Amino acid sequence: MPRVSNPWQGARMRLFTGVAGGLWLWVFLGPVAKLGLLYQPQSLLPVFVVLVLAQLVPYKWVRVLAAFAVTTWYMRRYHSPANVTALRGIAIVFRGDAHDLVGLLEHRVPFSDPLQTHMFLAALCLIFWLLLYAAVRPRLWVFYNALGVLVLGVIDANTKVHPNVALVVMLLIFVAVRSISQFQSIHDRLVGARNPAFRYFAPVAAIFGVVCGLALLLPKQQAVWANPFVAVGNGSGVGLAGLGLPARKVIGYEQDDSSLGGSFVMSKTPVLEVVEPYPTYLQGQILNTYTGHGWIANNLNPQAVVPGQNFASPSATFTNNVPANTVTQQVTVLNASLHSNNLFAGYAAQQLVSARLRRPGIIEEDQNTGTLISGLLQPGDTYTVVSRQMSDPTTMLFNQSANPSSFPASVQSDLRLPSTLPARVRQLAQQLAVGTNSELGKVQSVETYLDNNEQYATQGIPVPGPHQDYVDQFLFETHKGYCNNFSTAMAVLLRAEGIPTRWVTGFSTGTLDTSYKGPGKRYIITNADAHSWVQVYFPGAGWIPFDPTPNYYMAYSPSKAVSITPPASSGTTTTAPKVKPRKLPVPLPNSGGSAPSSGTGSGSGTGTGIGWVKPLLEGLGWFAGVVLVLALLFRRRLSLFRHRASWRGEGTTAMTRAIRHLLHLLRVRGLAPKTGGVTLRDLGAVAKKCEIPDEDYRGFVTTVERVWYGGGEAEQRDMEQAKSVWQRWLTQLLQIWR
Repeated sequence: MPRVSNPWQGARMRLFTGVAGGLWLWVFLGPVAKLGLLYQPQSLLPVFVVLVLAQLVPYKWVRVLAAFAVTTWYMRRYHSPANVTALRGIAIVFRGDAHDLVGLLEHRVPFSDPLQTHMFLAALCLIFWLLLYAAVRPRLWVFYNALGVLVLGVIDANTKVHPNVALVVMLLIFVAVRSISQFQSIHDRLVGARNPAFRYFAPVAAIFGVVCGLALLLPKQQAVWANPFVAVGNGSGVGLAGLGLPARKVIGYEQDDSSLGGSFVMSKTPVLEVVEPYPTYLQGQILNTYTGHGWIANNLNPQAVVPGQNFASPSATFTNNVPANTVTQQVTVLNASLHSNNLFAGYAAQQLVSARLRRPGIIEEDQNTGTLISGLLQPGDTYTVVSRQMSDPTTMLFNQSANPSSFPASVQSDLRLPSTLPARVRQLAQQLAVGTNSELGKVQSVETYLDNNEQYATQGIPVPGPHQDYVDQFLFETHKGYCNNFSTAMAVLLRAEGIPTRWVTGFSTGTLDTSYKGPGKRYIITNADAHSWVQVYFPGAGWIPFDPTPNYYMAYSPSKAVSITPPASSGTTTTAPKVKPRKLPVPLPNSGGSAPSSGTGSGSGTGTGIGWVKPLLEGLGWFAGVVLVLALLFRRRLSLFRHRASWRGEGTTAMTRAIRHLLHLLRVRGLAPKTGGVTLRDLGAVAKKCEIPDEDYRGFVTTVERVWYGGGEAEQRDMEQAKSVWQRWLTQLLQIWR
């Protein structure tokens, strides 16, 4: 881009590239955050604003100083609750969704390693500056955008995150930056033209509008061939162009449940160890907003937890009218594949006794749901909690009627359904409610319907399309799924009947460790035990859990209180209560078997079949992609290398071949007559245009004529000088008249 003399014009251009680069990076971070690799990208908005505004200053050292200042401020302020209030207004303006964004900001994850986080922020600033550096260099800008689109495409094909908006915005930014840069480069040629900016940008904007409009209006057809990446993704179908590699994902606990669906395979990797007197479900988080594709949390109200003191959120769980026992649980994290910042505990957690975490920070409890929030859990983390584990509440719930007027205002938000919910889902809910007046009867009616009409399966489970509803697809199209499908369907059907529900994710009871000899009993929880279920609100009883997934049974406490002493101190071993047996579902045909556990996570794919075909094709694909990118980046150098190769070897034969090649290029580019004879002496003017000094040109001609017409061999020194002149001539010719 040419240098400008007007300081304000230069500042405007720097600001434009700063906004473009910042927006490019911002939209790229969105899908990364949805994958769980980055938490709360909205909180980085002040950092982006400062980086962009600093581009107005022409001094680079000022921009670096501003970046250091804002990242340091970010580190110092992020822990403070006041920071949430400060960022609230910015977040609402940026996205417009006050409930979602404020709740996300309040659901903060304390930093455990300030140095690590500061290094991440420094890397973010460097990437931002690299984008600005590339924005004024066409080839580099093309490469960065091609790489970004490739990464987003891989994410789209291999995970349940579909960055459609990010892809479109990234391409629009790419075209906008190239258009502005091209206009700047030809601006000097347009001096004297009438309205040059309008004459240039009007056609560009028109093309922009037409292309985007057609892309929006044209019907979207399904893919006509199998997705080559689907074997390691979350979709369904046949992967790798019909090689028979199924589309599967490794299951495990995940906090982002905004997009559900997809098949999976089990992972038996142990992630938690729980010492307790009897088996319990471990609650992770409670989500209360169904979007049509998944669940998100709204209206969070986190409060700091004081170890040793009871939580002040009785209304968030069940009331004292429900029979319950107090149980002590010691939980230890075993594996880094547990990517969670929730502390897992039995329902309902009452007190945090102690916590030894590798990433210490603020531990909070959401006053509205009872969810425990901490830093990102690491292997070796251990904590002890006291929970109120309810006994079977069926008897006390039997005679309660489902009267909407008896529901308090605090649970009205747990009745919300998306406006796009298909009418047939509501109609089915009304049919299931016929003939029963009690709330428990309606709950059991939905459970019975799902058990009799839907099939438990882990394979062939599709991901809903952009205009499909997750529950509608399960109930009326596929009729098969795992715990996410059953629990979400139950929660939505009950809401359609006017009964408040919440969606819970966590782990089922796990496997008893028979080798354990300490106090209480030890249960090993694996990724395959990740699970989801439903909480239903009953007036006078509060939130009661139900598990509609076939062959699962909610683990209630025994009729008499049982407690244990954590292994750190002495205690006595108790006898585990009798619970309903957990039955394994019959493996489905071609499913490779299944276990009764499913969850909300995603991970790297695994496949069976031809073991060597998949890595071979992937390796060849990556190799071809790298070669293509390198060829595009270095095409001029490759072209120059190819032309220079015409002077291969030594002697007069090599020189003659090279000079004839040079004359051919001159004719192709119109610098020499295409017909008739031409000698080197006739090309003096052309050599001057190619910046060949007269002395070098005359020496070159003399050496060539001595060899061609003198019938002898030139000295080695003269041949080397002639070759050097030929190379410079060829290089200038390819660069100027390309």
